[in-house]
Amino acid sequence: MEFIVEKIGMSRTITVPAIAVTLVKVVETKVCEVTDGTAIVSYASGKKLNKTIEGQQKK
Repeated sequence: MEFIVEKIGMSRTITVPAIAVTLVKVVETKVCEVTDGTAIVSYASGKKLNKTIEGQQKK
């Protein structure tokens, strides 16, 4: 199984001191062809829905 890791943003923790973190999304892919170190991959890319995530938030 192969995966692509997409960077989707940056955030900070709400601890003291605040620590910067990178938000990523892992996408499962299928390798179709490899030539000269370059891979052609396919993956599902459907409609993305914005959903709220329960958690703490600074005001």
